Amino acid sequence: MAKKIKMTYPLSSLAESYKRHLRAEHVKETTIHNYDFTFAHLATWLTENQKTDDVASITTDDMRDHLVWLQDRLQPTTVQSRFKQLRAFFAWCVEEEILSRSPMTKIKMPAAAEVEKDILSDEEIKLLFDTCKDKHSYNDVRDLAIMRLLLDSGLRANECASIKLEDMHMEGKEQLIVVPFGKGDKYRIVGFGAKTATSIDRYLRFRAQHVYTEQPWLFLGQKGKMTGFGLIHIMEKRCTLANISHATPHSWRHTFIDRMKRSGISDENIMSLTGHSSTQVFQHYAKKLRSERALDAYQGNAPGDHI
Repeated sequence: MAKKIKMTYPLSSLAESYKRHLRAEHVKETTIHNYDFTFAHLATWLTENQKTDDVASITTDDMRDHLVWLQDRLQPTTVQSRFKQLRAFFAWCVEEEILSRSPMTKIKMPAAAEVEKDILSDEEIKLLFDTCKDKHSYNDVRDLAIMRLLLDSGLRANECASIKLEDMHMEGKEQLIVVPFGKGDKYRIVGFGAKTATSIDRYLRFRAQHVYTEQPWLFLGQKGKMTGFGLIHIMEKRCTLANISHATPHSWRHTFIDRMKRSGISDENIMSLTGHSSTQVFQHYAKKLRSERALDAYQGNAPGDHI
């Protein structure tokens, strides 16, 4: 009788197999791309905790600990998204008979109480910009262009990382980006200001000397095209240099929406700029503005001060 071979299933290999499965099921590429973050976080946790990357060795306790690790680093709603993706991935592993049982079976989805949006103040933005003062440094020039573009456009991290040179239009008075999204030929157009255009123009001069300059992508890292995860690492580095506790690429998106609301831009126009499918997400910003305006109106009108 032939000896049964004990199989091992590295996370990196199964992650690629699972993404091929998702494409076969016609899952949106943006959703599949989000799995890259989920798998990268799990791989990081396994490495930090000296765990094997063999998926068959991951236990329920491991996944509970990993979720706690995520909760220390991500917004509650993002943790919920990671939870759903991990649950779906391990369920697929069971279907493929890689696992006999999912380590997520007895784990409940973490609660997602309403939290304050991560909005950057003007002072924090200036501190982050000030970490990019070296005009002879490729990374400084590139990172300043990225941060200014995120602030002016409200782009998602993966959208910013996926901009191609042909998507940029900087001729004349208007500066525009054509942003593809969803399936087919769908796209939206976003703008950016003169200072951002200057930063991008300066970056393009550096980019022309990059070893991967022939690639179509606007922003290049050491290995070519940047990723959304790479932008997260950039923000972590800039936060450390600026002595700011926490800011992510999505913080710029929240900040953009907040600034647009304060400028009186309608929810419908903001939705068009950000690519949201509903104006419901903007209710948090409207509530915050109403509270601030109510407090401003209250100042000097405390009833007790008039008695």
